[in-house]
Amino acid sequence: MEQLMVNYKIFLSTEDLLVKAWGYDAETDINSVWLYISYLRKRLTAMNSKVEIVSKRKIGYRLEIPL
Repeated sequence: MEQLMVNYKIFLSTEDLLVKAWGYDAETDINSVWLYISYLRKRLTAMNSKVEIVSKRKIGYRLEIPL
């Protein structure tokens, strides 16, 4: 979530999020990123937040903050 907040205007690829969250030498895979994105979306919905995690196929994820 921190990386999405810091870079809220740009899309971050799944690989970028994986490396920034777990590091280069991590034994985890892309499924972990998908799982955490799903978890974050559910938490944002539960909080009635207007902030949304937007995904673009083959590009990545970014936060969308309504003004």
